[in-house]
Amino acid sequence: MATGANKPIASFHHALPAADLMAAAPLLLWVAQDGDRLTWGVTPEDRSSLVEVGRAPLASSDAANWLREKLDACSQITGVHWMVWQDFGMVPSGIRRASSDRALLETELGRIVAATRAVEVVGTPYTVVHEAHGEAESALIAVWPSIEFHDAAVTLAESFCRAERPRKDAAILAVVRNDSGPGASSSPGRVDFCAVKAGELQAVVRHQVSGAQDAIYRTVHLAESLGWSHQVRIALSGDVTVVGEHIKGFKTAFDKADLFFGRFIPTKGAVSAVHRQLLLPVIQMIECA
Repeated sequence: MATGANKPIASFHHALPAADLMAAAPLLLWVAQDGDRLTWGVTPEDRSSLVEVGRAPLASSDAANWLREKLDACSQITGVHWMVWQDFGMVPSGIRRASSDRALLETELGRIVAATRAVEVVGTPYTVVHEAHGEAESALIAVWPSIEFHDAAVTLAESFCRAERPRKDAAILAVVRNDSGPGASSSPGRVDFCAVKAGELQAVVRHQVSGAQDAIYRTVHLAESLGWSHQVRIALSGDVTVVGEHIKGFKTAFDKADLFFGRFIPTKGAVSAVHRQLLLPVIQMIECA
């Protein structure tokens, strides 16, 4: 039976009435783009609450048109923040600063580095390196020239490090993305890992996975490669539900596994725990901006 706790959510949209949105102006738009999905939120300039949230399937080639229509429909928006997941590699910042030699970076990352840009992970000795803005980003800039881009790997790392700084043990954040959305545990997809110990970043990794069991295997492998046991805390987010195969499998493989929602930001409308799981990238972006 599908309940509020495990019902798949392909898309959703909750917003204040137009008059209340007008009263909350000026507004900021926050968009997280992962493959063919957009998740977004709208906040007042003080970022004190989410007055609109949504998620929808959308081809990356249509992102600029979506943004244009969104801005036309909501003239109170005065700032746009956009985050896109890209293939990436992480290198120690010292190597990045010392190297003007692309071959050295290619050796460190294990792949060809073309037109790279680098973003420091604040509070850590790491730099994320990936391709520079491409055609999709250029199209977004044409719609809103002052758009602020955020690096998804950096945001994931900085936000989870902030959450873990008061603690002294080790933890792994696993953000699961199923191609068929929440509840489709056997669906192929991706899992993004952030491993932290005593508030210090240990690794950020993205894997393609064939389903829930593969995601669990990848997590076990990451924990073992870091010298951590099954007692490491696992924080789950993304396309997972409180009674789904992912949470059951992780609780079997690890002593401590639970859902992770990130920083609490008040949200207007009928927003459930499942919605908040899907909103985590937006919440992390707001926190780190």
